[in-house]
Amino acid sequence: MKRTTSWLLLAIALLALGTLLGGRLYVSFQETEKLERDRLVHQVNIVERNLALQLQTTSNALEAIRDDLPELLKQPPAPNRRLVAAVNTSFGIRTFSVVNREGEVIASSRLEVVGQNFRDESRFSTIRAANDPALLHVSAPFRTPLGYWSITLARSIRDEQGDFAGCIMAPIDPDYFADLLASILYAPDVSTGLTHGQGQVIFRVPDEKGITGRDLSQSKETPFSRHLQSGEALSVATYGTTPSGPERIVATRTVRPRSVPADQPIIAVASRGTASLFAAWREDSIRSAGLFSLLAGISVI
Repeated sequence: MKRTTSWLLLAIALLALGTLLGGRLYVSFQETEKLERDRLVHQVNIVERNLALQLQTTSNALEAIRDDLPELLKQPPAPNRRLVAAVNTSFGIRTFSVVNREGEVIASSRLEVVGQNFRDESRFSTIRAANDPALLHVSAPFRTPLGYWSITLARSIRDEQGDFAGCIMAPIDPDYFADLLASILYAPDVSTGLTHGQGQVIFRVPDEKGITGRDLSQSKETPFSRHLQSGEALSVATYGTTPSGPERIVATRTVRPRSVPADQPIIAVASRGTASLFAAWREDSIRSAGLFSLLAGISVI
C-alpha cells in the first residue's frame, strides 16, 4: 500500500511538472507569435501610410496640371516647362506626360518621350474606356525601358462636350518602391512587397524567386487572394505555403489614396518565416523535454 501511494505521488508530481513546463512553453509560443504579428502589422502600416500619401499627392499634382493645361497649350514650350517643374517638386516621380485622345504624348518633362504613342497599351485604353476625370487610375505593373517594374498613375481629360480628350500620366520611380520596402526589413527572413489590385506583383524586397510581375490572382489560396476575400483593410494570418516559401506569418494591407477615388488599390504585404522566428522556442522546448525526461528517469530509479 505504501509503495502504491509513493508511485501515485510521483505520478502526480511528474504530471504537475509536465503541466507547468507545457504551460510555460505554450504561453511563450503565443507571446512570440503575437509580438511578431504586431510587429508585421506595424511595418505594413508604415508602407500603407507612406504609399497612400504618395498616391494622393501625385493625384493632386496631376489634377493641378490638368487645370493649367488649357492655358499652357496656347504657348507650345510652356507645357514641357510646367511638367519639369512638377517633377522637381514631386517625390518618387520621374516623368509627367500629357497624352492626347489618340494616345500620343504631346508634352512631357522628358522631351525624348514626346511623340511616343500609348494607344495600344492597356494603361491608356483603360483610362479612355472609363472617361472619368474624378478617378485616379492605377495601372497594372509594366516593365520600364531599363527593365524595372513600375506602375503609372493617371487622371483623364474631357473636352467641353464631355468626350475623352486624353490624360496626364506619371510613372512611379522604381527606386521609390525599393527604398520604401527596404526600410521596413528588420530581420534577414522578412520580406515585403506590393501587388496591384488585379493581382500582378509590382515590387518585392527581396525577390530571390523572381515573382515580381507574376499574377497572384490565379490561385485562391495565396495571401493576396485570401486578403481580398476577407473584405478587410488589414489581415494577418499564418500560411503553410506562400510565394516567398514555407510557412510564414503574413500581414496584408489594402492601400488607397487618402481622398480621391482610385480604380484599383495596391496591396502591401510584410511577412516572416516561422522557422527562424520559433528557433529559440524550439530549443527551449527540447531543453525542457530533456529536463523532464531526466527528472522522470531519476525519480523512477
